[in-house]
Amino acid sequence: MAFLAYRKHRILFYAALGALAFLILSLSLTLPARPAEATTVFTPSCQSAAGGTYVRDAELNPHEMLAVWQTDPVVNSKNAVITPGSVHIASIDRNTGKFLTASEMLFTNTNPAPIDLTLNGPEWGCSQNRCAAYFTSYNTSSTNLRLGKVFRGQLGKWNVTFLPQGNDKSTAFATLDFASPDPISLYYINTTGNFKLNTFKSQGTFGWRTDVSNPVDTTMPAGTAAGRWVPGTKQVVVKNFVQSAGATTMQVLLYDTATKKSDVVVSGLQGSSVLITPFAWQAPEFGGATAVLMPMNTLSNSQTINVYRKNTTTGAWDVYTTITPPDPTYGVLWSPEPFVFKGHSYLSFAGYKTQVNGSPTGPSEVWIVSVDPTLSPAIRQQVSVNFDPNEESLKNDPETLPIASGTKIVVYYIDKGTATLPMDTKVCDAGL
Repeated sequence: MAFLAYRKHRILFYAALGALAFLILSLSLTLPARPAEATTVFTPSCQSAAGGTYVRDAELNPHEMLAVWQTDPVVNSKNAVITPGSVHIASIDRNTGKFLTASEMLFTNTNPAPIDLTLNGPEWGCSQNRCAAYFTSYNTSSTNLRLGKVFRGQLGKWNVTFLPQGNDKSTAFATLDFASPDPISLYYINTTGNFKLNTFKSQGTFGWRTDVSNPVDTTMPAGTAAGRWVPGTKQVVVKNFVQSAGATTMQVLLYDTATKKSDVVVSGLQGSSVLITPFAWQAPEFGGATAVLMPMNTLSNSQTINVYRKNTTTGAWDVYTTITPPDPTYGVLWSPEPFVFKGHSYLSFAGYKTQVNGSPTGPSEVWIVSVDPTLSPAIRQQVSVNFDPNEESLKNDPETLPIASGTKIVVYYIDKGTATLPMDTKVCDAGL
């Protein structure tokens, strides 16, 4: 009897097992498949953004679909101007992203200082009421620098003016808050010295002000360096140098210009004189809360970019994700910038093969990657193209712009050219 009972239970067990296998098979045929954990396959497509005209460091105004850039002056070894430069503004085709050079406006009375001196070209600043393009010019005696702007006045006429108390300042980064009724705010470098006496210093202290007729200039705390405004806030995300026991380390912090308080995102980073700027944006992954990116390992040929978010429970900033080189051959990640498209955050950046003393060099590629580590499939797409089949070019300074009423993203970059192809500004499909 015991044997017959055992055999009966065994038959029932295998019958149940078979039924379970049939159920699993049936479910596998009816349920949708889980997305594969893989990157997308994408073929880059790029064109000349300005009909073959080299446009260096163009900045984009998505609100008015305008591009601004400058032509550098020709200067001698003491920065005396031989041939003045100029600021350019042109409309952007809303469907292709190309610069409409037939609409280009040339402002010859701006007298901009060269980008190699100021480390940046003109920048857009916008509020609810207006937009302006801010640039760095030589002062009237050509001994130092000053801040100026190109803006629309009455009846839509474009004007050039130099900011009140704008002398001995350069490289202004402005707020881009199209819904804000507040004046545009500027974050800038204080400059000292005299070109003619070879005492000029372009990397002095930093300061900020609002763009009003009687501005108040506020000097940032000692150690504060490069930074940018956090969209929708009165905060600046900056890197900050800290001296301790004869060593210099670096922090990334959010400085609130209204309260004058700092919120440290990360400390103890390797100190570096290389111009690496953190960025912050309002990430949809965090319900619109602030995310901060910072490039890491500046002296390595295999670099990463950390993205930080604030822990709402502890108040501490945690690493949300680390972006690694999509192509290990081009492991020096440079000039990352965030953008948001259809509810997801992405980064654009250039990847170089090598670096020297922290600065990238040699051939490079331009990429976009998704930030959310749970997004499937992950987006890791090369968007740049080598136009010379015999030689790779250096590509840098990627910028992104929504076009076609916000339904597409294009990526711009500077192509330094090859032995047979000239320098050019490219516009590429992001493939999103």
